[in-house]
Amino acid sequence: MKFDPRLPSPIGFSRWAGKGHSHTPVNEYAERLTRSATPSNSTAEQQAESLISKGGKVTEADVAKVYDALKPLPLPEFLLGSWGGGGFDTGHPGYAGLAEARWAGKDFRGVDDVDPIMVFDDKGERVWNEEWGHASLREMVFRGVTSTAMIYDIKPIFDHFRYVSEDVVMGAMDCPKVFGPELGIFYFYLTKRKDA
Repeated sequence: MKFDPRLPSPIGFSRWAGKGHSHTPVNEYAERLTRSATPSNSTAEQQAESLISKGGKVTEADVAKVYDALKPLPLPEFLLGSWGGGGFDTGHPGYAGLAEARWAGKDFRGVDDVDPIMVFDDKGERVWNEEWGHASLREMVFRGVTSTAMIYDIKPIFDHFRYVSEDVVMGAMDCPKVFGPELGIFYFYLTKRKDA
């Protein structure tokens, strides 16, 4: 099965699954969102859930419009725990890069103890990608809104988060020094891992 970074981990990683790992090709989360989200007259949260469940190509402007309408995260501590990750295919190179890395999400053990890039190894195990280092959480202003941001320790990257639900957040990876300012923002989402 081909990796699909839109899907919450571990969906789409069956080819890397080792013994004892069952990875269903069915995106149950996306199916639930499809049934519950109403695009017309919907809230920003419903629109975000619709974008996640729909998948496929989407313009950066459409994702940015939904992201900007979402509420900020209440506190950095909201993110503590283990989260699966998915991306929005706007054509940004971050989308393909995470697919190639077999991105599995992010782990937040504390506000100053974050593994920003978790990936799946060849056995299907979720492991920290050392090349991306660690990160910290802080409140920061991004496009006029103060919310939780993740600051990478060794890379010039800021991930700015917005609230979708108790189990889903949307992120904007602001990294002009990594990809170049002309390529815009990479948008992604995280889903809380229930089994972690």
